[in-house]
Amino acid sequence: VKDLPNDDGVISFAEMFSSKYRNKLSNYWIDMFNNDIVIEKFWKNPEKYLPLMKQAKGVIASDYSVMNGLLLTDNIYNIQRNRITAYMLEQEKILSIPVASWYNEESFDWCFDGLPHHSVIAISSNGCLKGECKTAKQTFIKGVFELNRRKTPIAILICGPHLDELDSLSNVFYYKSYSQRLYERLHKNG
Repeated sequence: VKDLPNDDGVISFAEMFSSKYRNKLSNYWIDMFNNDIVIEKFWKNPEKYLPLMKQAKGVIASDYSVMNGLLLTDNIYNIQRNRITAYMLEQEKILSIPVASWYNEESFDWCFDGLPHHSVIAISSNGCLKGECKTAKQTFIKGVFELNRRKTPIAILICGPHLDELDSLSNVFYYKSYSQRLYERLHKNG
């Protein structure tokens, strides 16, 4: 838990190709909290990306979207792809953190399938805390508590802003998302 990814030690899957990071990947964790179109490149051709990922400290596995509006079969397929990606990284001897995601309380029953017990699990609050849907934040928070109950992770690593509602959980840690880091860089540099 002491060596979890933190704000200065994470880059996104898309950033790993930047000349800024390319020769320094061993200093970073790579997270795959990117748009589905971006991580689809990995899904279609993992052999192209695995050598770079092996250079990193580790990889936070894929987070293909699950959401209301998608067919149930598409949501289940995306959860399967998240588990397969984590498994593939493990098979390649890449230190990896699996990802949990859900979209409503009914999805808890199958969204947490295949996740390890007593491990580190990552989640992203991207898209859950913004927008018009007032229930999205409550569902996200309920999901974190349910994940904690069902899988008893040693750490839940949240990519995104701090949530006071989760302060009662001592195993929750945060790091800034790519969009948060980009926003800070843009406003820091004017």
